[in-house]
Amino acid sequence: MGNLSQLFYGGFAEVPWAVDKESFSLAASWTTNITWTSQKSRLGNLLVLEFRGILSGTSDTGNLSFTLPDSLSVDTSYWQYQQSILGWGSIRDNNTGAKYPIVWTYEGTGGTLIQAKMLTMTGSYETYTNVTNTAPITFTTSDVITGCIQVPIRYWDVSRKLSPRGSTFRGALVYESSADQTITTATDTQLTFDAEVYDTSGFHSTVTNTGRLTIPNGVSKVRLQAAVYCSNGVATGRRILNIYKNGSATGFVGTSRSEIAPNATIAFRLQTTSPILEVQEGDYFEANFYQDSGSSMNVTYSTSETWFSIEVIE
Repeated sequence: MGNLSQLFYGGFAEVPWAVDKESFSLAASWTTNITWTSQKSRLGNLLVLEFRGILSGTSDTGNLSFTLPDSLSVDTSYWQYQQSILGWGSIRDNNTGAKYPIVWTYEGTGGTLIQAKMLTMTGSYETYTNVTNTAPITFTTSDVITGCIQVPIRYWDVSRKLSPRGSTFRGALVYESSADQTITTATDTQLTFDAEVYDTSGFHSTVTNTGRLTIPNGVSKVRLQAAVYCSNGVATGRRILNIYKNGSATGFVGTSRSEIAPNATIAFRLQTTSPILEVQEGDYFEANFYQDSGSSMNVTYSTSETWFSIEVIE
């Protein structure tokens, strides 16, 4: 290892699959007044962790550290040089704008404990001291801590894959469990959903913006489907089911729409499927229903035939 900005590992087996990033909860020693955002992925026998913490007040006391997720433990047999250093990061002082480089090290505790260390030069030697609530700064609101580490994992064979592409489904299927939704005539209305059959990656909330499926970090292509059922059909007007992106049914390639014009007073169903869409973090989708029968109409949820889904392609 030539310097602190480089990591060197040797002897890792080549693994012939790509790995998607997954969000996870960082089990950090600092939990008060700090919000952690973290992702994990796999590269051969390496667990790759990327994370950021943003302070909203005074931090916890004591050294900053965290434990590895998923009961995984460090395999030290692969290390050749500076074997305790797993990765790097920084601390940004919001008050002064100053940035401090740090390293993340394995402390030899149970195979799982990772600690943040300040690095300094004493002559031609590198020295490390613990990051605490008062060093290198007194942490407070809007200070930021980052890290990116690569951890060789003990006994990590094919049976302990971390979401290799194609082996782990990601997506959500949501529906309304409590009541029909009234659709006023000539009014484009967002359908809402208060229940989930599954939601693998936090696409949906049953509390806030319940009509949305929102794209998390690490997702670039998706396919969506929506279905609607009305039991009190009317013989006039149109029925239209649209999938909206970021609040609009137009303005993007791949719009999806299903439409009928009933000629009898019967129940009806509509379903629409999008093509594979390119997306980025923060994009959101909604299922919107429009009818212009001249009177209000209920979207029926008691049969579970009204639903909204998303499938991650990559």
